[in-house]
Amino acid sequence: MRALGAIDPELAIRYYELSQSAPRRVSEGDRHPTEPHVVAAANGQWIPEGGYAWSDESSQSNLGVCWRPGQNNAKHPHVVASDTAGKWTPAPGYQWVDKDAAGDLRVQWSPGKSHREHEHVVASDTEGEWTPAPGYRWVDRGSFGDLRVQWSPGNPHPQREHMVAADAEGQWVFSVLHRFPSDRYRFLTPARWLPGDPPFSGFSWDPIDPKRKPRG
Repeated sequence: MRALGAIDPELAIRYYELSQSAPRRVSEGDRHPTEPHVVAAANGQWIPEGGYAWSDESSQSNLGVCWRPGQNNAKHPHVVASDTAGKWTPAPGYQWVDKDAAGDLRVQWSPGKSHREHEHVVASDTEGEWTPAPGYRWVDRGSFGDLRVQWSPGNPHPQREHMVAADAEGQWVFSVLHRFPSDRYRFLTPARWLPGDPPFSGFSWDPIDPKRKPRG
């Protein structure tokens, strides 16, 4: 008679074999034991880690992954994968709340910030919206999501009164001959103004005689 509680050796061997072949239960966020940057999802399936994508989307067995620039961060809104593997960057129009804090992925909208992918397009005062840079206008204003712009001669400068976009892209001129300041002087030379130039550089000044008719 076998002792109470004794286990048949054949059953013990069979149990060991089944335990070795059965898949191990994993929890969400667990890393794959052999494939880097592959983690377990809530349903127990393996998925690429944030910022990564399957190297071969058509394969069900290949768990190799690659970094995917531009991919959204699932836990941090308005943060996307940068061009450098493993690094994150604010989405266009945003900046870090604290750029010096390692691991702090909080961002905030930054009005006036240039779009990284669309030249001469800047963040507007309203979060998530874009506007042409000074002197430019939309190529197709009615097309949602179309951020193409073109230089628009005559377009008023938003901050510099009396200045408009010149015919040459990136240059500015005074819109009309006007008096400044206090009607005592006027500009003789509607010289161009380039971004970065000192204020009012390159202009001629001429005292105005109140009794004399303005030229032009």
